[in-house]
Amino acid sequence: AVHMRISSPPVTHPCFYGIDTDSQDQLIAATKSVQEIEAQIEVDSLAYLSWQGMLAATRQDTSTFCSACFTGDYPVDIPAMFKRSKLMLEKTPVKA
Repeated sequence: AVHMRISSPPVTHPCFYGIDTDSQDQLIAATKSVQEIEAQIEVDSLAYLSWQGMLAATRQDTSTFCSACFTGDYPVDIPAMFKRSKLMLEKTPVKA
């Protein structure tokens, strides 16, 4: 039996603050249930650390952490255009 444990909550939203994540529709945890992911990666069970458990493990003031990639609650407003296509600016040719 193969049991997979992930030491973070599922990443369900793109990061706009320096972590190179794909758009939301490309994040497996944003588009599939835990059971669907188990089937896709062919494991007998899959479990993630909860968001609350991750924050509690830090033993720090959790108000200073950004957890938008887990919750979708960004510390600043992100325009809907960017939320839909995070990498749209990277696909635009740079003019010299």
